[in-house]
Amino acid sequence: MSFKTFKLISALVFLTFKRGVATEDSSGTVPSFSSIAEALGYDCIVHTITTKDGYILTLFNIPGNKTRPIFFMHGFGDSSRTFIVRGNTSMLVSVAKAGYDVWAGNMRGNEYSRDHVTLNADIDVAAYWNFSYHEVGVYDLPAQIDYILNKTQQNRLSVISHSQGSAVFFVLLSTYPEYNEKIRPLITLGPLSYAQNIRPPVRLLILIAPVLEVIFKALNQYELFDRTTRLIVELLCSLRPFGGELCEAILLSTAGQSDDTFKGGFIRTVINYYPVSTSVKNSLHVAQNSNSRRFAQYDYGPAANIARYGNALPPAYDLSKVNCSVAILMAKNDKLSPIEDNSLSRNVDSGQYRSTTMGSTEVDNGQYRRKQWALPK
Repeated sequence: MSFKTFKLISALVFLTFKRGVATEDSSGTVPSFSSIAEALGYDCIVHTITTKDGYILTLFNIPGNKTRPIFFMHGFGDSSRTFIVRGNTSMLVSVAKAGYDVWAGNMRGNEYSRDHVTLNADIDVAAYWNFSYHEVGVYDLPAQIDYILNKTQQNRLSVISHSQGSAVFFVLLSTYPEYNEKIRPLITLGPLSYAQNIRPPVRLLILIAPVLEVIFKALNQYELFDRTTRLIVELLCSLRPFGGELCEAILLSTAGQSDDTFKGGFIRTVINYYPVSTSVKNSLHVAQNSNSRRFAQYDYGPAANIARYGNALPPAYDLSKVNCSVAILMAKNDKLSPIEDNSLSRNVDSGQYRSTTMGSTEVDNGQYRRKQWALPK
């Protein structure tokens, strides 16, 4: 990946961080990824792949120049639809317009990747939802990357990742360093990894996570943001006269303030599809990292850790092994991935990671919002 190409991708990212028209059908329902792409005049090819541990994932491909594959990965409680939901002003569409061969991935458990070769997400709940972002990094990403490279007959691809979608790449690249050679560059938007400085009110949930874990287990609840939760959210947010305003206030309080993110009825678009399912274990893993102030593997408790890892503490991810070209884009008003946490990512003990980081950009408050469907003007 040449520096010229890197600059082009970065420019596309910034140019598409702007307001757009909410993409909904006449019923107020947000169409699927493929429906939005086709409505915009793009071919959309749906691929399914199976991970080594049996999860069946969906990849969407908007065909372009096969020598320029680019892979999008969404964040926590999200799906690939988030990169196209703004229609023609979406980041992914702008990249497609530039001629790239666009691939939009999905993490296990979300609306597009809920199947498994032997497990049922609604019946085998304890077994199916027994994953965190660690498994996404070591199973989901290699399966999707290798599939894309095989289909395009290329040795490398570019990546644009958001939030936890960036953290899982750090997991992959530190666990399987050989994948550094397959990525040029990795462009991360508000990466969620260390999670040490997450702001209130999410900070409060992190502090009481151990209590919530006990409650979830007692309720046999392993799926987060399940269909019942989604129905409750949609009901509450549709209540008149203040339901929509209340939900907007909650989103902004957790993500970061903005004057115009949800103008033009876009709040309804967001509520109608976000958040989507992930595992309770995934959220607990984020909370563990925050409370322990370590970017590390899942903590099963001292005894179980010794049996699994050979140590009472779970091993930290070694970011010195991340030596591909990395760009970090972050926002001063991002409450979930504040600049202090991303500074930790840039200043790990080894100089190797710093020396290969292509750069980082801080965007002023008011010009950048947490979600990639609401980015700089």
